[in-house]
Amino acid sequence: MNILYLIPARGGSKGLPRKNLRPCAGRPLLAWSIEAAMESGPLKAGKERVVVSTDDERIAAVAWQWGAEVLDRPPELATDEAATDPVIVHAVETLKADGWRPDLVVLLQPTVPVRALGLVDTCLFRIARTGADSVLTAYPLHFVWFQEAPAYRYDDKPTGSGRPDPPRWRSQCPRRPRRQDMVARELMWAEDGSVFVTRTELLERTGARLGGRIELVETRRTVDIDTEEDLAMAEALLLQRRERATA
Repeated sequence: MNILYLIPARGGSKGLPRKNLRPCAGRPLLAWSIEAAMESGPLKAGKERVVVSTDDERIAAVAWQWGAEVLDRPPELATDEAATDPVIVHAVETLKADGWRPDLVVLLQPTVPVRALGLVDTCLFRIARTGADSVLTAYPLHFVWFQEAPAYRYDDKPTGSGRPDPPRWRSQCPRRPRRQDMVARELMWAEDGSVFVTRTELLERTGARLGGRIELVETRRTVDIDTEEDLAMAEALLLQRRERATA
């Protein structure tokens, strides 16, 4: 089975400039996801490739340094508005044009460096065992609240004046059970962004990484880095893990 480990790492980032190259627990942030891919591999019958898709020369140099291949990303797929799924499609189509087609694509976002040990392999085993079309990691939410009405609504006076209505909220759960007492219909899940696994057939048919029969792999909530505070938290967690491993 051919497996593509794809790490999308563009150069631009408004919230945290040069985010994918920022030092985190002694190495560039990008390197943590490359390492997660390198350490994976329960399905060794075919060929595995670790590829960084980027528009940035410095990111490309770091990717090569850490052992990954580099795929040039077109400028139109490296803007702030560009979605991730077209980046995956571009990578697969480019590799196919060079004569290699993956059976599975494992997406590892470099902004989520703290993954449970063995998590990538767990996701690969899940899609192989269940025959699912796609797999993602997610964590359960206890109570979720939704705003039912716009927070501000003005009357139709000619002057346009009026007091805003207070927001109205409702809970996903009509009762307030303990976490362990919640039933399946009350439980909601949030993507943590750690790992996505997609069958290439699904990607070719729909252009999306998620669809068909989807399986969830439960994780603890992790850190998706957007701010300096996120980066500091991720670094603390990675250093803590390193200390436990050497204790």
